[in-house]
Amino acid sequence: AIAQYQAAVRIEPDFAEAHNNLANALAQTPGRLPEAIAEYQAALRIRPDLAAVHYNLANTLARMPGRLPEAIAEYQATLRIRPDDADAHDALANALAQTPGRLPEAIAEYQAALRIRPDLAAVHYNLANTLARMPGRLPEAIAEYQATLRIRPDDADAHDALANALAQTPGRLPEAIAEYQAALRIEPDRAEVHYNLANALVRTPGRLPEAIAEYQAALRSDPDFLEAHVNLANTLARMPGRLPEAIAEYEAALRIRPDPQLRQMVDRLRMH
Repeated sequence: AIAQYQAAVRIEPDFAEAHNNLANALAQTPGRLPEAIAEYQAALRIRPDLAAVHYNLANTLARMPGRLPEAIAEYQATLRIRPDDADAHDALANALAQTPGRLPEAIAEYQAALRIRPDLAAVHYNLANTLARMPGRLPEAIAEYQATLRIRPDDADAHDALANALAQTPGRLPEAIAEYQAALRIEPDRAEVHYNLANALVRTPGRLPEAIAEYQAALRSDPDFLEAHVNLANTLARMPGRLPEAIAEYEAALRIRPDPQLRQMVDRLRMH
C-alpha cells in the first residue's frame, strides 16, 4: 500500500490528501514514524486548514519520545479549525497531563470534551485520574470516577481507582471496601486490588481475618508481591497464636528482597 501511495504523491505532488494517505500508511509501519510526520507536514504546507491532518500529525508526534510539545501545538491547531472535536480535546488533555505543570490545562480540556460528549466514559476516567493528582480535588475525582461507572459499570480499573480515592477520604472506608470488592467481582485475579482491599480491611475494626484472606489472595495471584508478604506478616503478628505464620511470611519477604532490619526483627521474634 505504501508504494501505491508514494506513486500517487509522485503523480500529484500538490494533492494534500495523497500526502495524508501516505502518512497514514507510514504511521502504521514500524520504524517509519519520522517519514509519516514529514508527509503530514507536506500535506499541511499545501492545505493548512485540514483539521484531520493536524490531528493525525499530533497523534503521531505524541508517539515519539520528546515530541509532546509539538503534538500539543498540533492538537491546538486541530481545535482552532474544529473546536467541537471531543476526541481532539481529549487527546490534547492526555498530552497536557503528561507535561509537568500543565495539569490545570489538561483538566480544562477534558471538561471541554465532556461538554461536547458527556457520554465518553474514558474521558471521565482520565479527568478523574488527573483531578486525583491535584491537592484538594479528590472530591471532584470521586464524582468523575462515579460518572465513569454510570456509563461503564463493568470497568474494574474505575472501581479500583474510585476505591483508592474513597480510602483517602475520611469516613468513606466502607464505600472504598465495596468498590474494591466490585472490582474483584469483575477481575478476581488482580493482586493489587486484593492488596488494597486488605489494607482497607486492616483499618476497619474487627475485620483482620478478612484482611488476611485478601493478602493471601493477592499472593496467590502474585507470589513475589513483597509488600503483601510484609503486610500479611504484620497482620498475623497482631493475632493470638499466629506468630509462626507471621514469621513464615517475613521469611518469604526476605527471600524476595533481603533487608537487614527485617532480618533482625525476624530473629527477635524467633526468640519469643
